[in-house]
Amino acid sequence: AGNEVILVVDDEEGLRDVAREILRMQGYQVLVAEDAYKALEILEENAVDLLLSDVIMPGMNGYELADEVTKKYPQIRIQMASGFNDDRHLGARKEELHKHLLHKPFTSEKLLRRIRQLLDES
Repeated sequence: AGNEVILVVDDEEGLRDVAREILRMQGYQVLVAEDAYKALEILEENAVDLLLSDVIMPGMNGYELADEVTKKYPQIRIQMASGFNDDRHLGARKEELHKHLLHKPFTSEKLLRRIRQLLDES
């Protein structure tokens, strides 16, 4: 449980809604975006502690979004999630994010444990 602000980015509405509810039930403040561009708009106006993003999205993918967020907001923790199990999007800094990738479908317990672990890192 926690009270930090988490931005959930996923192009599938159902998955955004489920993640939002799981996180809200544990006390987190949750913002949602349907794509990377909307996520960047939200970040311009809101302080966010953690970004939870899908990898495969139309336009800018999750790893590209993570690169932008890291440049502009280095304090934000990043967790990637994907239904794909291959390495097709690896490169540059992406290997570290890929190492801790949450594979869909994931349990609420696994999601919450990983989010708390990231937020507690110094």
